[in-house]
Amino acid sequence: MAIAKSTETELENLKQKWIKEQLYSRQFTVLKDPEWLAARLVSGDLLVGGMDISFSQKRANFAVAALAIVELKSLKVVHQVTKEVELDVPYIPTFLGFREVGPFEELVKSVKLEHPEFMPHVLMVDGNGTLHPRRFGSACQLGCRLGQPTIGVAKNLLNVTEGNHDQHEPRLAKLSEKQMAKLKHSGDRLEILDENGGICGWALLSCDKAKNPVYVSPGHLISMETACEVTCKMSIFRVPEPTRMADIISRQRIAELEDNSGELSKGTLRACNPHHVSSSKNYK
Repeated sequence: MAIAKSTETELENLKQKWIKEQLYSRQFTVLKDPEWLAARLVSGDLLVGGMDISFSQKRANFAVAALAIVELKSLKVVHQVTKEVELDVPYIPTFLGFREVGPFEELVKSVKLEHPEFMPHVLMVDGNGTLHPRRFGSACQLGCRLGQPTIGVAKNLLNVTEGNHDQHEPRLAKLSEKQMAKLKHSGDRLEILDENGGICGWALLSCDKAKNPVYVSPGHLISMETACEVTCKMSIFRVPEPTRMADIISRQRIAELEDNSGELSKGTLRACNPHHVSSSKNYK
């Protein structure tokens, strides 16, 4: 469905369809760590693939999806790949997975096929997992599709208290300034609860340099505790290196394409040299 042609009725019908899919699919999420993960966290022999999408300011609906694979031991990008896409799925809050998971899935599968030595053990999405009104954000959706551990790390707290929601659906509490003031040191965190007192995710101060928290939640095949641990271990700045670098890489690729008048066609997969990435953006 093209965004420009979507009527209000069509969008509402689409939302209702997606809600049903999320409510059905969330039963398949597993919020437990695989047995092998603890040992890799201790040894540092862990590859985390960060995923993000950047949009063109000149070409409507044109975007670049990026996968940046970062080694825990060194916190360096060891492999990266981008994909140019035309996104004709409308942006609707709390339904981000239906817009972005497709390109992300293709990126992961391309690495598995062409560079299996760099296949990430854990995927990290610039978005939410269980920190979602229906407990099924884009990280859950991607993890269930691929059968891989996934974590959602968002820069902003998803506000699900506005708009109409089914009464049986949980709504996330907002954090007060008093609560936020408790986050002083790396690893400090606050529970984010639904109306029934269930933990949806965490407001996590990922490093001492950060002035504001990130919002962490498990997507699939990982626990709440380990999702926070991985996020802290992968952080030099506020935003963890996998998603921070994926954002930088996708933005740089968009800039290259716009400078060259978009020479590459949509759908092009492109492996990149990780040593050519500028990383000046630190997201305080």
